Amino acid sequence: MSPVTAALLVNRGVTSVEQARAYFSPSVEQLCDPFGLPDMDSAVRLVNRAIDGRQTVLVHGDYDVDGLAATALLTRFLSKLGVNVQYFIPHRIHDHYGLAVRAIERAAGEGASLVIAVDCGIRDYEAVARAGELGMEAIVLDHHEPGDELPCAGAVVDPKLAHSTYPNRELTSAGLALQFARAVARSRDLRDEYVLRAFLDLAAIGTVADVAELLGENRALV
Repeated sequence: MSPVTAALLVNRGVTSVEQARAYFSPSVEQLCDPFGLPDMDSAVRLVNRAIDGRQTVLVHGDYDVDGLAATALLTRFLSKLGVNVQYFIPHRIHDHYGLAVRAIERAAGEGASLVIAVDCGIRDYEAVARAGELGMEAIVLDHHEPGDELPCAGAVVDPKLAHSTYPNRELTSAGLALQFARAVARSRDLRDEYVLRAFLDLAAIGTVADVAELLGENRALV
């Protein structure tokens, strides 16, 4: 190993032979248990209820690459499970960042009973509350820092929550979407390999595009 490579590794916190091996030869075995994420049990229960009840689900993402990759991942995954899925990507200028009330109201009018907010939602209190007023359940899958309060959603999955013990606080929303898909698949006795083969590329794109730290689980995703 050249001195330059060694210096780069040390600058990234890779200081042991074992860490270097994991960095240069990542494996899906390095992925964390998806059920280690806060509120994942509740999120899986809600989406399974929607799947079994043949309910319409809205996946609301974000306009950056991480949000787009996460939205595509969840939309494709749920579609493969037979769910009637709608998706919404907010307009950068007209909608700005965050969960759009107009998207929720439109989806509710079209019969959606569950909204999954990915790469947004953690501080969108009014929009989540509006979903509840319209009779919709809400799942928040976000990796941004939470505020002093949490939205009144049926499940809030965020590795940065104060009570979270998840090992990877730097998981992006695309990585979070992959972990959610893995958890749902496991709950329905589907093989983990199916999810990884179908969607690992989208998780990798979101991780790189969001400039996430490429160590540990994030390195395994890429």
